[in-house]
Amino acid sequence: PARSAVVGGPRRPEYARSSVVRRERGGGARLRRARVTGTVGGGPESRREAAAGRYEIGLLIAGVVAASAGLLALTAQDAWSRIADHPGGFAALVGLTIALALVTVELPGGAKIGVAGIGLLAVGFDYGVGAAVATGIAVALVHSIRMGLGMRRSLFNGGTVALAAGLGAAAYAGLDAAGWTMLDDLGPALAAGVAFWAVNIGLLTIAMASTERTPAAKLWRERLRWLTPYYL
Repeated sequence: PARSAVVGGPRRPEYARSSVVRRERGGGARLRRARVTGTVGGGPESRREAAAGRYEIGLLIAGVVAASAGLLALTAQDAWSRIADHPGGFAALVGLTIALALVTVELPGGAKIGVAGIGLLAVGFDYGVGAAVATGIAVALVHSIRMGLGMRRSLFNGGTVALAAGLGAAAYAGLDAAGWTMLDDLGPALAAGVAFWAVNIGLLTIAMASTERTPAAKLWRERLRWLTPYYL
């Protein structure tokens, strides 16, 4: 007992030590919850900003999903007729696009970006806007299942990819790329790539900026500008 007193000091009563442990454990749990929700040291203003960010993201997701669904509805009949003429080629391109979707690069901030746009634009070039939109939705679904994404991110990814693919295909078709040589198709194909990049990266930038409460232009310069030459 004397040696214990020298080494460990006076022993606290059992009930006192238990209450301290409970307080420490409770504080640790609260700290962990605060870290997960991002409210460490946050006051009412921080909570209002977080709520505003969630509201903006919700509006963005709803708008993207509505736009992509509307585009698919407008072009579904034409897409079906073109796919029915060459179903084997369409299936091959969809398989290639899904394979390309498995190749992803992680960006600063946790977002991931892939090279499935190559296959999506190829589908749009050969089978039209509706086929590109439908394939974009399928590719986003495969990516969401593979990565275990939640509903909100899955909806955003699906709408964004489908919208980018559809507008890229529309840009190609709008320039009437009916030439016989590769040079004749180069201009419309480049325009389609620019349209796909602008929609995809633009919506991703807005979503990340809303989540992090950062100006979109600043976020794009710091994290996404380097992707531009690779995309094109």
